[in-house]
Amino acid sequence: NFYASWSDACKEGQIHAQWVVYDDLIEDWETGVGDIFRFYQFKYDHKQILEAIQILSSDRKGSRINKGISGRGKEKLSAIQQAKVVQFSQYYPWVDFSSIGISH
Repeated sequence: NFYASWSDACKEGQIHAQWVVYDDLIEDWETGVGDIFRFYQFKYDHKQILEAIQILSSDRKGSRINKGISGRGKEKLSAIQQAKVVQFSQYYPWVDFSSIGISH
């Protein structure tokens, strides 16, 4: 529902959002973060982006930051649970869920 509502709002021109695919972002944090800043026309210093990435990439002991792992859903969810997710996506046949790994 959340993903579908944002998708609809973008298609209807209610919001202007930069869609980011997690796998693309983690493949090249520097480019991904720069693309987001440019999209929203934020002024930024390239050096600051590199420093922030370095801080976030360093040891996270005591941090509340979730560790994103590509493919974790397919690894941790059973086949029945995965089928249920696909079933829920079918309530929104007009929404393309392929960028988050769901096809119906």
